[in-house]
Amino acid sequence: MIEVHEMQEGLDESFPVVHRRFRQLVAASNAEAIFKIGLTNWPNRRKYGHRFPKWVGDPDFLSEFGLDPEDFAQSQPWAEMRVIFESNSLQGVREVESKLILECIETSSYLGRTCWNLVRGGGGPKSKPGPDGTYYVYVLLG
Repeated sequence: MIEVHEMQEGLDESFPVVHRRFRQLVAASNAEAIFKIGLTNWPNRRKYGHRFPKWVGDPDFLSEFGLDPEDFAQSQPWAEMRVIFESNSLQGVREVESKLILECIETSSYLGRTCWNLVRGGGGPKSKPGPDGTYYVYVLLG
C-alpha cells in the first residue's frame, strides 16, 4: 500500500519554493529510486490508481528506463506518495506539474534518479476539485 504524506505548509507557494521542495525530496530518496510526478484532486483516492500489475507481460517497458525487470517482480513499485503543492487553481497545479516534468524528462537522469514521466502531464483531474476544494501535485517514490 502506498503511504500518502500530505503537506504541512499552506496553499499556493511560489514555484521556486515548490521546486526546492521537489529537488530536496528527490535528492533525499534512495540512489536507486524511481519517481513519478502527477496531479490529483484527492491524494488518498489517487494512490489506488498507481498499483501496477506484475511486469511479466512487458518487461521491455522497464528496460526502456534502464531498469531490470527482476527488481520489480512485486506488484507495487511505489512506496510513498508525497504531496508537494496544493492550490485551489487547476491551472496553477497544471503549470507546476508541467514545469517539474519537463525539467525531469529533458535529462536521462534527474539528480541520479529515474523519472517515469513520459509526457508533460495532463492525466489528472479535468475540472472538478477534490472534496476540500483543492488540487494537488504529488511525487510517487519507489
